[in-house]
Amino acid sequence: MDVSIRALVDLSMLLSLYAFIPGVSGLVMVGVDQAITKGKFSLREGGFVTKAGMACTLVAILGLVIAFTGFIFAGLWWLWNVFSEDMSPGRLAVYSLMIGPAPLVFPLLAKIICKLTGGSVDSSQVNACDFLGLNFNRFVHTLFMSYMLVIFTGGIAIFGLLGSGMWALARLF
Repeated sequence: MDVSIRALVDLSMLLSLYAFIPGVSGLVMVGVDQAITKGKFSLREGGFVTKAGMACTLVAILGLVIAFTGFIFAGLWWLWNVFSEDMSPGRLAVYSLMIGPAPLVFPLLAKIICKLTGGSVDSSQVNACDFLGLNFNRFVHTLFMSYMLVIFTGGIAIFGLLGSGMWALARLF
């Protein structure tokens, strides 16, 4: 079975459209139920409209999750096709070394933002990162703490380096 990226995207779009119909009907049913019961929404005490609205909403959520997963797989498939076109052990090693430390750029960006705004950041808090009257403390703290993503990207890099080494050895024999 030959499935292309375009077919996967088309199928995901179709699923998202099919999820839209029960989602809208579920939203309308829940709205009608809230209007009838004066704002109280209880699945246990509600009648047919309440339960049908909730079922339609759950079907819509499931359809959207499946469609979103299809979009992610299509994107990963496209990336694989782009990067694996002229793949060699050396390129795999270079890509692995680029992916591994990539999240370490974000804490540096957070430090730069804090220095420019006159604030400070560490792993426990951010102080006085205000610019043009806007408070950037939460954003800067999130940027700073994203260094923990190295746990994932470092693992990907290690597997990539091991794979490129084994690939290079297999080419020799």
